[in-house]
Amino acid sequence: METAFVGVDARKLTLEIVPGSDPINGRLGDGRESRTFSGWLELAAALQAVVDAEPDNDGNDTSSSTL
Repeated sequence: METAFVGVDARKLTLEIVPGSDPINGRLGDGRESRTFSGWLELAAALQAVVDAEPDNDGNDTSSSTL
């Protein structure tokens, strides 16, 4: 079920995690690039980077940083 966010700059992300890893680790992607993370703080930082990134004219993230 998809939810429409009217009037909101919504972005679709893909979260891949390694099952059973300690600490949690994986990759967060936005369709253009991926950010790897290890631990909850790095996951939070990756999410924050996506939130802070300016979208391009197509609504895509223009950030080029990788964690």
